[in-house]
Amino acid sequence: MKTMLKQAFNVALLKSSPTDRVINDPDAILHSTGIVLLVGISLTLGLSGVFDPKFGPEQSWGSFNERLIALWIITITTLVGWILWSGSVYLFASKFLGGGANFKLIMRSLGICYLPGILMMFIKNPYNDSIPLGPIFFGVGMVWILISAIKINLNVQDIDWIGGILSIVPGWFLVGLIFNLLMSWFS
Repeated sequence: MKTMLKQAFNVALLKSSPTDRVINDPDAILHSTGIVLLVGISLTLGLSGVFDPKFGPEQSWGSFNERLIALWIITITTLVGWILWSGSVYLFASKFLGGGANFKLIMRSLGICYLPGILMMFIKNPYNDSIPLGPIFFGVGMVWILISAIKINLNVQDIDWIGGILSIVPGWFLVGLIFNLLMSWFS
């Protein structure tokens, strides 16, 4: 767990050192899956309003079973979004642009980039009534994921900047759309 978080923090800080480990270690897929699951759980906690200072029992999603089902749906949907994003990058970068990465390597590299998505746990956290901070945290987390994904994709695919950006952005929009659909469904 410590190695997984350390590696994800280094990717989030845009360091180049974890890229070699992601490329050379097939077991890093477990770290990537763990990071994506962590983001799914934090998004569930954020959408339930647990971190809202004005949180009350009446704001809850009902019974324990309903909350557990919401956790399962949001986490599985986050995993599906990660797989779809990886497929999109594989299609555009590896097949269309001739990059050198296979699907598993793309999944490992994109999954480890999800760590800034932990900021989504504050999606319903209005500390200031005049400025809605929740959407700001969501936007910062999504843009941070995008930047770290572009950086690691350039190292993994061995393509130019324009190709790296054009191969990452469509899948990133898809993930953002999935997150927004989850937010509208569970709000």
